[in-house]
Amino acid sequence: MLHSAWLTSACATAARSNLAAIAGHRAALSRDTLYGFVYLLLTANALPTFVGESVQSHGWLNAVINLFDISAIVWLAIAAGLGLLWHQGKPDLPTQIDWLLAGAAILAALAPLPPLSGAALSGVALWGWLASPAHSSARRAAAIFLSLSTFLFWGRIFLALGAGPLLSADAAFVSLISGMPAFGNVLQFTDGTRFVIAPGCSSLHGISLALILWTTAVAWFDYRITTRLRWTLALAVLASVLVNGVRLTMIAWYPKDFDYWHVGLGATCFGWMSLIVITAVVYRGTLDQSRADG
Repeated sequence: MLHSAWLTSACATAARSNLAAIAGHRAALSRDTLYGFVYLLLTANALPTFVGESVQSHGWLNAVINLFDISAIVWLAIAAGLGLLWHQGKPDLPTQIDWLLAGAAILAALAPLPPLSGAALSGVALWGWLASPAHSSARRAAAIFLSLSTFLFWGRIFLALGAGPLLSADAAFVSLISGMPAFGNVLQFTDGTRFVIAPGCSSLHGISLALILWTTAVAWFDYRITTRLRWTLALAVLASVLVNGVRLTMIAWYPKDFDYWHVGLGATCFGWMSLIVITAVVYRGTLDQSRADG
């Protein structure tokens, strides 16, 4: 928690600096640039929870090597969203509501509560999507950051309040693959011991990554949402659930190697496998859509 508190404090300091910079250059700031700074600030302040947990679990060196247990998909989405906003296009000046939202976002970032920044990111991105013209870079970037809020905030809220059915579904799916009996979210190992599928092992993490990558690809290339792309999202979600189910199956079959499959090299391999499979599905689906659009 010490690392997390330090990172939150650093983000708060950055927020104060950004507030001063924005106040000093208000007249010259475009709407897209303003939203880019707001999204970056809220995202950076929502991440310390994940960074702190990774550092506590693995130490600084391994945490950095593993990108703080934050998927490359998330980092790519952040870069894509900012790239859409910080391009050299026709600048539109922020409205009064935009400035009010920016001020509220900075106040949220000043509080040492990463989930509050995640919630604020969701609200600002929703407004950015609703208040921006169709196909504009602002609306497309807002869609990306709105999808990121599912990873940074809404996913954790869901797991904290209503994870029971999802975890039971995970256990039932693993039971179907492995042949091991399941009782609710409890899975029986081959040696007779039982394993409780906790929120951290749920398939929701992979589902959110599939949604983020799909949204990022669709928004970046400004694809129209077609049946083909909807099926692409569904298949990416299914692929992520399948990979997680196979990993949990390995835990059920080889309980003596629990740490290897749960947090060790085996878990890392499955993490990369999930990344590759999701990326392949989204790439193929968007490539087919691009060809269909001509």
